[in-house]
Amino acid sequence: MLAFWAPQTVKADEPGFTATPVFKAGTPAATSYFDLTVKPGTTEPLAVQVQNTSKADITLNVQMINAYSQSNGQVGYAPNNFRDPSAQYQLTDFTPGKQVVTLKAGTTQTVSFPAKIPFKGFRGQILGGIYVENPKPTNPDAQIKNQFAVLIGVRLQTNTTLVAPDLKLTSVEAQRQDNQFAVINHIQNFEPRLFGGLAITATITKAGQAKPVASRKVKDYQMAPNSDLAFGVYPQSLAPGEYTSTIDATAGKLHWHFSQKFSVTAKQLKKYGAPQASSAAGVTWWWVAAGIGILGLLGLLWFILARRRRRQTKDN
Repeated sequence: MLAFWAPQTVKADEPGFTATPVFKAGTPAATSYFDLTVKPGTTEPLAVQVQNTSKADITLNVQMINAYSQSNGQVGYAPNNFRDPSAQYQLTDFTPGKQVVTLKAGTTQTVSFPAKIPFKGFRGQILGGIYVENPKPTNPDAQIKNQFAVLIGVRLQTNTTLVAPDLKLTSVEAQRQDNQFAVINHIQNFEPRLFGGLAITATITKAGQAKPVASRKVKDYQMAPNSDLAFGVYPQSLAPGEYTSTIDATAGKLHWHFSQKFSVTAKQLKKYGAPQASSAAGVTWWWVAAGIGILGLLGLLWFILARRRRRQTKDN
């Protein structure tokens, strides 16, 4: 559903509106997104034409959004408050804020977001989109309330020279991701470059041990410019202690190798719902100890009975 640049339906039932990008004269007819090389110090007209196709009035939220990296390996295009500290600029730095548009049935309106490009320009790519949504559910009486939105992609650059992505492992922490306990590796793209074809292999090893306690391998991931990828590894069980996360990542001819130590506490394991290896081991050893104790009692009982029989034999 998220085939990046085409106008994208986020959720649909009976949408009631359409959104179409407004391009300059001479733009190829097949173009469905803004992919522009802009000049420093100019204002670039970015606009979308919204039409109410329903039989009632409709109110739409129209806003510019910044792209970000999602934990599933796809670039996200939805309203967000992410502000990556490595970014020189983001798309919303250049454009006005959200606009609320009310359309009567069957009417059309053009919503403009003039992008003011800095006089000194900027490095690399600026990535985001124009996000148009109906904030009201399309069927408010339904058990599952669908909302409808359309995204029109925007990519800006001041020249066609691409900067290479620069990845680093900034931190590793115990957290919860996708409704399960996870060791989160924060992989940061420090450069303004959208790229894909990213393959990642991650292993988690406990201090003093060679065998990994968990691992994960993925391919064909994407990363947005200047963004953080929260890459999760999901141990089946984990004990409190010291660990090392090792990551190898490749994209084309580029390769990155990271290794970082981190610790996990019993409090974190309980908070984030981790299956605790220590607890399982404790239960196992309790049963072992109980079994040894029972065997010991049986052995003592056998010894007493055998001794009593020998005495009875001597007396007879």
